[in-house]
Amino acid sequence: MDLIYKKNIKSELFNIKSVFEEYKEQLRGYYSCAEPPSFEPEIDIALLSSSDDTRILKYTPRPTKGIKFVEKELPPETKHLKSISKYQELKTSSKQTSVFEDNPINRRQYILEFDEDSLKKGDLEPFSDVAITIRVYEPSLFKRADNLSNKAHFQEEFVVLGQNLITELRDKMSCVCKDFHFFDISENPEAPQVEKTSDPNFIFITDTFYNDMRNPNNIDYSKHFLKWSENVAVLKRVKFKVADMASTKFIDLSVYLGFPQVYFHHGNCEHLFVFSHIALLDSNYSLRRSDYPFLRSSRVKYHNSCQICANEVYNYMVLDSDAHVQNPTYLCNKCFLTYHYRDGKKIGRFKAFRFSKN
Repeated sequence: MDLIYKKNIKSELFNIKSVFEEYKEQLRGYYSCAEPPSFEPEIDIALLSSSDDTRILKYTPRPTKGIKFVEKELPPETKHLKSISKYQELKTSSKQTSVFEDNPINRRQYILEFDEDSLKKGDLEPFSDVAITIRVYEPSLFKRADNLSNKAHFQEEFVVLGQNLITELRDKMSCVCKDFHFFDISENPEAPQVEKTSDPNFIFITDTFYNDMRNPNNIDYSKHFLKWSENVAVLKRVKFKVADMASTKFIDLSVYLGFPQVYFHHGNCEHLFVFSHIALLDSNYSLRRSDYPFLRSSRVKYHNSCQICANEVYNYMVLDSDAHVQNPTYLCNKCFLTYHYRDGKKIGRFKAFRFSKN
């Protein structure tokens, strides 16, 4: 793949294991202890501080807690008003079911904070492994390049160890397509979602398809791509490889830093991801093997309300409808059924897909 990559990437292809062993050997000549001495007191930026400097506050992003309001009791003489009765009705219904329940699109930023024991005590020794940062992006509609919202957006970031298997990361990647098969339900909007009996997928890194064949019902997606590549002129010279992700560790990979790789599943769901940072495992990381891979951060997704009423979280995606300005359009259950159906019959031409279980 060097013939294709070298024009678009500045990083050199390197094997993580060989670089790790070489760097660890270099460190051994400088430090005789497991953990290098700290130079922070000598290089601390606080040594350059003065009384006129702007005060800097330490900030750690984390999920915020909602503000609780103390509700005053309504005067008895107002209870006959229609606005008050409607308010009470909405308040009661909102307590029974949350609009955010079972909504796979809703995400919150999350920063994992390790406790002191995990940073200092564990089954891992400092410098015994590498910590690899991987950034995963949401699927994109590449055909609509004129629409900026359809370009790749950051989804989540993980840190894995060199000794982690590729399957361990794959199992922690989030996607709305992960648990259910999605199909067009526009002819029968009440059709139940079909749970998966198989979960075929592969992760493509550098020049190798790493297939997930843990489920005996999984098909080999890579065969279709290999056959397709035989008819693409620029790919005919490339010798692609196929391997099992369940037996491949990250330490054994040869990668380009910053160049997009591919996670493909569900038949047509494609996530790009990149290796963004590789470092020796030290006391800044957890020393517990069970903590990895861990989710370090994820994208905050705000625009998850119905595009008609804006009051409920959407759970339907409508495609190729001439009744909407945007394509796709995201609708809640009530707006979807009232806008696209009359007496239970479909109006117009469109495709519809349901996100939530209900």
